[in-house]
Amino acid sequence: MNSPRSIFHQWLWEPAPLAIFVTFFLVAPAGLTLGLFPRLGAYSLFCLFSMLIGFGSWITYGIVGKKVRALERELATEENHPVQGLIVNGFIQSPGVILLGENKIALHPIVGDPVTVPLDEIQSFRERNYFNGSLLIFKTGFRLIVPTHKRLGFAIPKSHAGPFRLALWEAQKENQEKR
Repeated sequence: MNSPRSIFHQWLWEPAPLAIFVTFFLVAPAGLTLGLFPRLGAYSLFCLFSMLIGFGSWITYGIVGKKVRALERELATEENHPVQGLIVNGFIQSPGVILLGENKIALHPIVGDPVTVPLDEIQSFRERNYFNGSLLIFKTGFRLIVPTHKRLGFAIPKSHAGPFRLALWEAQKENQEKR
């Protein structure tokens, strides 16, 4: 369960969770319709409208996943390892790719402008289980306190959180010693 490829550490736009989600919303309405048809007759066909949730999710999250994976391939180099995550910059929340450099964190959302924050500008950080109003399950959220940004944060799978936590803690410690 601690493996980075575990389904619990993947985002909804990745292929395995998306397949489970879509299958549920395609198979369950069909089964419900067949089960209710003897009692309700043609009225049971209204259950098939919930299949639209499955098709809509498949299309939406499929497109998002394709964009995130393309961005991840584009940013991958030998020096860094891109991590898929959820990024909040101001009032824009977007899936994207987070890079931890030697002395900076780069946030590359699929919607909005990329943000690069030098670690020495980070005054403090908070680790969150709630991220922008959503409960994070099997994920870790980081809220960064940076003077140049009002709201800046990112959420990543717990299996990738260790190096980010260490880098942010060291940066916070150095910045507090400077004051």
